[in-house]
Amino acid sequence: MAWQNILNSLGFNYNDLTEYQKGEHIHMQALEIQELLAKENPKAFRPDLATILNNLGANCDDLTEYQKANAYFLRALEIGELLAKEDPKAFRPRPAHHTKQFRA
Repeated sequence: MAWQNILNSLGFNYNDLTEYQKGEHIHMQALEIQELLAKENPKAFRPDLATILNNLGANCDDLTEYQKANAYFLRALEIGELLAKEDPKAFRPRPAHHTKQFRA
């Protein structure tokens, strides 16, 4: 398992413990790593980048930082739309059960 995925899971664990500030800090570490990887190899790392952005949005939503959450959700959506455009079969939209539970 990749380091950024472990950080992402740890961030969710802090959220589950209602330690949202710690969760946000950990998710930000995961985001920094994933952004670097996505720059080097976009095709391989952009999908997980969108997931981490979505998770950060959910974390900010839990902190009632709605503008910040919106920015993360919109970045994740932009990446998702780009991926779907590049490879419609692999990244076509599918029904979501709940927007706050997309763990890597």
